[in-house]
Amino acid sequence: MKMLKISVITMGALIFLTLIVIVVTIYNRWLGNTSEKIHSQKLKIDSIYEKTIALPEGAHIQNMIVKDNQIVLQLLWPDGKKGILLFDSATGRKIGTISFK
Repeated sequence: MKMLKISVITMGALIFLTLIVIVVTIYNRWLGNTSEKIHSQKLKIDSIYEKTIALPEGAHIQNMIVKDNQIVLQLLWPDGKKGILLFDSATGRKIGTISFK
């Protein structure tokens, strides 16, 4: 009987300690994610710019994707060829062009 009582108390203490660890972990991760979200939403004043980008003659934008400081324009030329223009969104500088036949 004495061994059962010690086992129950030990298991109760372990469950309580595990619960505390879980709550502290969730709290710390929640605080970390909130600060990252706020940090990622801040605007960088020196990255604001105005730029006009000329598309290749007769090309039409089919799709635009913005990800990881890059802008990808999927283009369609009048002759049916497709291509991609890649830009750095922080500077507006053209990174490269890919043409498909």
